[in-house]
Amino acid sequence: MANHEHKSAPAEASYPSMSGWWWVPTLYFAQGIPYVIVTQVSVPLYKRFGVSNADIAWYTSLLGLAWVVKPLWGPLVDMYWTKRKWVLLTQALMAIGLLGVAAILPTPAPLWWYGSLAIFALMSFASATHDIAADGYYMLGLDPHRQALFNGLRSTFWRLSMIIGTGVLVIIAGLVESHSGPTPVIAQIAAVPKGKVAEAPKVAGISGGDFAVVEVPAAPVEAGTTASMTIKLAKAPEEGAKIVVSVAVEPSKWWYFFFPIGDEANVKVLGGDRIEFGPENWDKPHPVEIQVHKNLNKPILVNLKVASGNIPLAWATCIGAVGLVYFLLWLYHTVIMPKPALDVLRKPEGASFLRSAGWLFVAVGVPAVIYYFVFNLIQPQLVSLLPKQYQANSNWTGLMSFVTFSLIVGAAAILLLATPVGRVAAKLFNICSDKSRIGFSEVFASFFRKKAIVRMLAFLLLYRLADAMLVKMITPFMFDPPEKGGLGLSTAQVGFAYGTIGVFGLLLGGIVGSIYAATYGLAKVRLVMCLFMNVPILLFVLLAKFQPPFHIVMGSVFVEQFGYGFGFSFYMLYMLYIAGQGEHKTSHYALCTGFMALSFMIPGMVSGIIQELLGHYYEFFLLVLVLSSLSFVVTYIIPVDPEFGKKKKQPATA
Repeated sequence: MANHEHKSAPAEASYPSMSGWWWVPTLYFAQGIPYVIVTQVSVPLYKRFGVSNADIAWYTSLLGLAWVVKPLWGPLVDMYWTKRKWVLLTQALMAIGLLGVAAILPTPAPLWWYGSLAIFALMSFASATHDIAADGYYMLGLDPHRQALFNGLRSTFWRLSMIIGTGVLVIIAGLVESHSGPTPVIAQIAAVPKGKVAEAPKVAGISGGDFAVVEVPAAPVEAGTTASMTIKLAKAPEEGAKIVVSVAVEPSKWWYFFFPIGDEANVKVLGGDRIEFGPENWDKPHPVEIQVHKNLNKPILVNLKVASGNIPLAWATCIGAVGLVYFLLWLYHTVIMPKPALDVLRKPEGASFLRSAGWLFVAVGVPAVIYYFVFNLIQPQLVSLLPKQYQANSNWTGLMSFVTFSLIVGAAAILLLATPVGRVAAKLFNICSDKSRIGFSEVFASFFRKKAIVRMLAFLLLYRLADAMLVKMITPFMFDPPEKGGLGLSTAQVGFAYGTIGVFGLLLGGIVGSIYAATYGLAKVRLVMCLFMNVPILLFVLLAKFQPPFHIVMGSVFVEQFGYGFGFSFYMLYMLYIAGQGEHKTSHYALCTGFMALSFMIPGMVSGIIQELLGHYYEFFLLVLVLSSLSFVVTYIIPVDPEFGKKKKQPATA
């Protein structure tokens, strides 16, 4: 790949005169939305649809593959067509994709599952291509001074897309879900301190809707005890239909919905987060446990809300709304984005897009095809070695898939590095590079020739290992009921936690971490920043152990996001350090981001499998805490220039 960095601008007039305020914020907001929805919002979406933790972690992590391999087709985006046209094309495709997901979610299973995954996969490649084009357009649309001026702004609006995606969107989905079904049934019970049954207030009974038949305990429930209530449907659902019912404490004050700190916070519903009724069990009473905490100190009345929200409609509405907004952004950009004089076609002489893409595919696609066939040859053999009772278990077969992947990658590395196969492969790779006319071989070769590259790659892949496993299971942990080791939070509560105080903690941690690193330099701060990255894991061990009230969970989310933002600043700065060693800085940074995405994808894929095999979040978080030690090892052994990242002292003037 040729190095096309602009080392000198022809003239200031070559850059558009239009202010970046017109298009930089919206461009980077549009860049962040698809990434957030595909990799993060898909987790609570599939959780509410009843998908297992193992499948959620595996498939949503696999959707991140496009961001891992995007450096491979970067030369095509750089050489062919203009950056502006790439941006507009990919935005149009992603708007169509979002609307497609909204249309397919209300369909019957398994169409919604396979259909949404397929569209998300296509969106991921369009989004990764948009990232390449948008960053290139940014450098062509602004002169160097304005590039520096708007750098913080583009980061801010990318983060804003996280607020919209992980916070506002999830909150709205939860609210639509809770108001989209039949009128909820409200069942009232009395809860009293131990030994004060005589002081129990009078219960109003059952009120509200009539879609379900609810029976609650007639006697007051004493503190430190549990009681059972039963639920069944009033009429049979349509053939093949599933009615999902949830039971939760209805807050007496509206703000308790987000901050459940009132007296009724001492009452929890166990096993009421997702109850499925179909034609075969609609008339069979389903038991749900009501638990009253021992700390309840006065008699209270508690309203239990039995609701049947339309989950597919709720999520389809939200994703569809985002799709419409994205379509409007595309229309806006077609009109407002300037056409930089520097944004021109760079097609190599004598080459065509199909030729370059074809030889690039031969170089990187053929090995991928070979991997696919080898994987499908080995994986069933490994599964057959398992005891028969495990061979039909998706967790064990998924674990064997990961083992197969590791074996193939390890064997390929040995063949390429320690045998003549490596020399033959390198020669074929160079031939493909020459015939493509975009010379991509030198970019990769120079990257892997860097001094201490093995330690650098170990850092890129292992620094976030524990955090990647943690992050993928946080949302299921918060949704799952207490009897499964989770916190039993609602969709809106999780969205509120991560979309408000969580994002604030993330932004604050990133800012403080950057200032800290710039003040003392990477060499001095690396272990401290690594500590901040991994301390939140201990926090989640404690959350799983004690399952505290929501206001403590909110504080924990802030600490976790602050620690991540603080510690991740070191990771981002070290990628700049790696890319800055030698030529092809831009391309090498893109390769670093590919390894960064890989470091998040692989641990995320297996995290759900491991959690379900262990059976409890507490044991899972303990294992993740142990694995965090690898982060400290790779942080300690990497080479760092002691002066890198520090502000240079200006020489004294006479």
